[in-house]
Amino acid sequence: MKILSIIYDGGSRIPGARFAPTKYYQEAMLYDRKDSDIITINLGNQDLFSIDLESLSRTIAESKVQIALGGDHSVTVREGAYLIVLDAHLDYFKDFESVVKNWNFLSFLTDIFEKIIIIGERNFEFPSSFDNKIIILSMEEYWLNKSRVLKKLDSYIDESKDIYLSIDIDVLDPSVFDSVSYPIIGGFQMNDFLGIISKILCSDKVYFCDIVE
Repeated sequence: MKILSIIYDGGSRIPGARFAPTKYYQEAMLYDRKDSDIITINLGNQDLFSIDLESLSRTIAESKVQIALGGDHSVTVREGAYLIVLDAHLDYFKDFESVVKNWNFLSFLTDIFEKIIIIGERNFEFPSSFDNKIIILSMEEYWLNKSRVLKKLDSYIDESKDIYLSIDIDVLDPSVFDSVSYPIIGGFQMNDFLGIISKILCSDKVYFCDIVE
């Protein structure tokens, strides 16, 4: 499987996500992963609106890439039926800024996706009102009634035609992974995290996945 590594963190208040693909490449070499399996795109610090996204999407399609690693959440821009996001935050601030950032990217995607499901949210500073396409399965709800949340997730997976899966690594509890710009306690432990990822991937409906910070 080919991996698209995105060197970009221009949408983040605290840069650093651009180093993730390099770190992955260094670790991958230990396991003899061939360089040809990794396609690197360096977006520098450009504003996302100045990037030729159509050309970028064409490159991804022609390369038959299914997973992207690196960048901040502002790189989640592809179309699809359902967007499932694992994230500690609700990155939705409508009309707050006209430029795509990692903390407001959802505001630009409600017209693109039929439904957006946020799993693992535990940032209680989100706006009191947001687009009705957005469904939140919060971390609090998960810990209180795990089976009910998983049942809800199953129903969304069943009704979806296809799924874009976006994983913000800060959905993990800081005790598991703390190298993020905005860590919040109370996140997923690794077993729960992998269980949810497996549930989504085993549906065979995921056509693209990104892993961001």
